[in-house]
Amino acid sequence: MLVDEVRNATKILGTDEKDLYIFDFNVRNFYKFRQEILDELIKLKQSLNPDLVIIPSQNDLHQGHFVIYQEGLRAFKDRSILSYELPWNNLTFNNACFSILDHKHMRAKRLTLKEYKS
Repeated sequence: MLVDEVRNATKILGTDEKDLYIFDFNVRNFYKFRQEILDELIKLKQSLNPDLVIIPSQNDLHQGHFVIYQEGLRAFKDRSILSYELPWNNLTFNNACFSILDHKHMRAKRLTLKEYKS
């Protein structure tokens, strides 16, 4: 179900299916698969060669988001990294970068959030 929600949400944002990478790790147990997650991120780094990587914040309280932050930092430590903060998962707000959003961006975000029913 979550996979379908992700596909539907990213489709609203205009993400091409070929640019969507979904891995099959149990959401509540990312910490058990740290090495496998790191290995997958390193493979993505090698195939995509990104200049910029966006990962969850180091202050994110969600256990899965925090694992992705840690392994993302390890995998992409030689790249530019920005972290995003979700207000409901962070007790603090540490800004270093802002991006101006238009109403169309906020509308798209609201529409994508509606796709997540689980």
